[in-house]
Amino acid sequence: MLMELHFIDGSPFARIARVLAREHAVEWKEIEVAEFPPAESFLDLNPLGQVPVLVNSGHSYFPTRIVIDVLFSNVSRASETVATAVARADHRLEDEQALAVILAIGDAVVAHHYYKWAGIGAVECNQLGFDPAERNLVRVYRALDWLEARIGGAGFQPDLISVQDIALACFILWTESRGPIAWRGRPKIEALIKKLENRPSFRTTVPRPHQLK
Repeated sequence: MLMELHFIDGSPFARIARVLAREHAVEWKEIEVAEFPPAESFLDLNPLGQVPVLVNSGHSYFPTRIVIDVLFSNVSRASETVATAVARADHRLEDEQALAVILAIGDAVVAHHYYKWAGIGAVECNQLGFDPAERNLVRVYRALDWLEARIGGAGFQPDLISVQDIALACFILWTESRGPIAWRGRPKIEALIKKLENRPSFRTTVPRPHQLK
């Protein structure tokens, strides 16, 4: 029985898995979750109510980081240009840290946009002393600066397109379609996005246009 990947069209987290699957010719059935937010029944697959969710042999795998590992364990015909592991043996902590930071960027930038789209504002005295949405954006920009200082000329790995490369591109391209942020001006990240955005795996997973900006 084929694995099943449950995804929402616009989700950059699900897009990471969908791009990787195409790069490595992993066969699975993609099931689009059309309702947003997902119906309560979706919580039976993932109590967090998020995508991607990968169902394999009756077991649900989530969140994104776990989906990536399960995907790699099912690669039978690996790409010659894309990594089949999150981390290199001799750079494990460095690679794991970079991916953790990139996934956190995704959480922060999505939270920032949702906060704005929901029209959430202060209803009482702000006891925090800061705007959580804007604080998330500050975190995103500082993290992008941190990544820019660590990325190589060809990406996060010298010889292969890495999971880190793909994940960062998915989040940056999400902001381009859902509400641009000031990510440009970081030459190595700009070069990475330019290199990846026209690959077939990215072109075939471009989210449909959205009215929220």
